[in-house]
Amino acid sequence: MHLPEHTTTCARRCVQNGAHVPLLGVIVYGITQSFLVTTTFTLKAFQENYYYWNGAYFHIPEGVPSAMNYLRQFSHYTDTGHIISTLCLIDPTWTPVAFNTHFTISFAYWVSRILLGLSDDDDGDFASLPEEERPWPEWTSWWWALNHSVPPLVIGWTIASSPADAVPVFDTHSLLASFGWLYAWALLIYVPWRTITHDAVYSVLRAGTPVWKIVSIIGIVHGVLFLGNIVGGFLVPPFHTPPLK
Repeated sequence: MHLPEHTTTCARRCVQNGAHVPLLGVIVYGITQSFLVTTTFTLKAFQENYYYWNGAYFHIPEGVPSAMNYLRQFSHYTDTGHIISTLCLIDPTWTPVAFNTHFTISFAYWVSRILLGLSDDDDGDFASLPEEERPWPEWTSWWWALNHSVPPLVIGWTIASSPADAVPVFDTHSLLASFGWLYAWALLIYVPWRTITHDAVYSVLRAGTPVWKIVSIIGIVHGVLFLGNIVGGFLVPPFHTPPLK
């Protein structure tokens, strides 16, 4: 992807690295006065911008159309978090599933990065690019950290500040619905994606990864989803805080 030739190098690099995304977030908050809307939009906007400019540098096997690089972002379980957050805005009854999903995404991400020492495949392979043309590494890592930290905090606060007549319910139904959301992603998105592209998406699921690591992360995901449903139940009133607009 290329910006017009007359665009200055500095401006081009800022746009390519998503430096404009925080400003968009400020505008969205000014219009909606909602942290949930703002974080959902802003985090997805950065991811969208990142893949738009850098999608060509992700590994897709030979013979697979290059356009699949851009579509790779939608194969992540994390991306379903943006979808479920949007559903919350339309229908608040999705809130327990949204919290459980984001809780699981964030917990599993940090466990795999810190405890299992796995890399983030969204870092891409930019070795062929000159240093000045590569994405800003610290800036990008900061956004990935936000993407796997902020959503459960914002939704958690939303739950804790729920009015008495709209308290989310965390029970067996919300737990089963959350597992259903996870399995739907695995069967309807991840499996077809991997079958077509042979792209593991997550480094822990690559061919050659020790079986114990794969089993560990799958077990952790299931355990954390169960834990999330318990934590969500503790967040509902009578523990009550002022609404977070």
